[in-house]
Amino acid sequence: MHTYPLLDIQAAFDDCKHNLRVLAYGLAALLTYPECQSPPTEAVQVALANVMAVREMLADDVFPPAFVEALAEEQAQMEEDDTYWSRD
Repeated sequence: MHTYPLLDIQAAFDDCKHNLRVLAYGLAALLTYPECQSPPTEAVQVALANVMAVREMLADDVFPPAFVEALAEEQAQMEEDDTYWSRD
């Protein structure tokens, strides 16, 4: 049985970006609806700015070309394995 560690890394990275979007939405909601806000507005603004900075950093190509190439090869290997094992 093959394992696909690079695909696991890519999935974890995608999960991280998704969770940062959810966190940014929640912080923005605290600023939009101050009646439900418990921390001070300034603290929420700083937290939101920090989350947005991390999101911006992750939007760039963080993986070097060699990693991207290895990831594509691993994806192709997984698809080949799936095709092999799913044939009748």
